[in-house]
Amino acid sequence: MIDIHCHILPGIDDGPSDMDESVRMCRVAEKDGIRTIVATPHHKPGAYETPSDKVYELIDSLQRSVDA
Repeated sequence: MIDIHCHILPGIDDGPSDMDESVRMCRVAEKDGIRTIVATPHHKPGAYETPSDKVYELIDSLQRSVDA
């Protein structure tokens, strides 16, 4: 199964507050049969303005944490 809308990146929107919580979310998703997650953080001028390089950095960091 694929989750195509997930606020899984830590500390950038209304998703998890830290990396540990993000990894826990990945583990729960895996137990539910999800094998792919599309990280879809909010972007709203004045509220959620995370630069794309930061989003990619968090994706890489989360993937490394899950793989460890």
